[in-house]
Amino acid sequence: MKKLLNIRYIRTIIYMAVILTVYSLEAQTSEYKPVALNLLVKGVNAELQAANKELNSVANSMTSVPLSGEKAHSLLNMLCSRLRYGFDCVAIDTSGKITAAEPHRNEEGESIAGQDHVKAVLTTRKPKLSKVFHSVEGINAVALMRPVFSQSGSLRGAVGILFDVRHMFEAIVKEKMTGLPISISVMQTDGMLVYDNDPDQIGRNAFSDPLYERFVDLKKLTKTISEQKSGKGSYNFYRENSDAVVKKEAFWDTVTLYGTEWRMILIHAMTEKPTASVTDRDAGKLDEAEKVFGGLATKSEFLKALENYDADAAISVFEGFIRKYPFIYSAQWVDQDGISRFGYPAENSLTNYDLNSSSLSGDKAIIAAVKNRKKIVIKTPLIEGDIGRFFLQPVFLEGHYLGCIYFITKL
Repeated sequence: MKKLLNIRYIRTIIYMAVILTVYSLEAQTSEYKPVALNLLVKGVNAELQAANKELNSVANSMTSVPLSGEKAHSLLNMLCSRLRYGFDCVAIDTSGKITAAEPHRNEEGESIAGQDHVKAVLTTRKPKLSKVFHSVEGINAVALMRPVFSQSGSLRGAVGILFDVRHMFEAIVKEKMTGLPISISVMQTDGMLVYDNDPDQIGRNAFSDPLYERFVDLKKLTKTISEQKSGKGSYNFYRENSDAVVKKEAFWDTVTLYGTEWRMILIHAMTEKPTASVTDRDAGKLDEAEKVFGGLATKSEFLKALENYDADAAISVFEGFIRKYPFIYSAQWVDQDGISRFGYPAENSLTNYDLNSSSLSGDKAIIAAVKNRKKIVIKTPLIEGDIGRFFLQPVFLEGHYLGCIYFITKL
């Protein structure tokens, strides 16, 4: 009996070590930089660095070849084909005249010397990333340009690529943010919105557009965002796809390349009654909430709703639970395949989010719990910011495993 108790004690120590490891791996993230924002910044940086690497390779290759003719066209064609968002690649001479272009060869002979990024490259002899501008192709684009030198080191001209920033951000957001209760906006320091989940806002200026005029706190915050490279704040604005005005939290960070800065902004719409962290007063109720939540695992109608992916019926149960325990941040269901299907409230819940594809330690811990089919508590940063305590309860219907229901409290 004593040996059995010792084994249980060791298992408990290991279990606690796992929880503390999950917490320590990710909770060191600054409160001003939610993990989702870090993922976004890394994704954008990766795309820009890939473009920069390819452009540098072509610039080096053009050191010893003419800036016009077959070899130049071959290099530019290769450059555009390797970058999925690139749609126009050019070489220019020291006067700013286009000497070769792919795939739009009709541009050859035109001068782009008056463009700011071209002037910067030819004057400073250093690479430059432009601000967003409306291209002749009708696309909101940015230009990345590098100087081309001769083998003796004299300036011969430059090579550049235009890429479609909207499609780039759409792809990154789709890959990394689908199913998360957040939206993304990208702003230049002059207030121009390079990207937003709401297509209608792309291209507007946050400082001066009439759409934002009545929202004084939003205009103040965007000024702060333009002046500070990272931070957080709150403001009132329209709920997504609605005329209703809600309070939103914004966290931002910066991506920089060759002097051009983009503010990457993560936005989280708050519920009507924002959930506070669990207080000492709630501690006793938390134990009670865990017992009540665990009791849902015995409710056949609720379990049938999960089995049938009946979101409305299951969410109604979650809503009733949170109304009883309002300090709960959200209640959700992750199915047996590791996909977090839905929860309540929607503002704080994942929707058809595949945890298997995540590299985050907290998500991996949830997947492990789902596979182990055991009740567990996990403490880890929330995707949208702050630290959460996750209580997971496995659920079965007539012996068939349905995954885990879980609720989150803020710490």
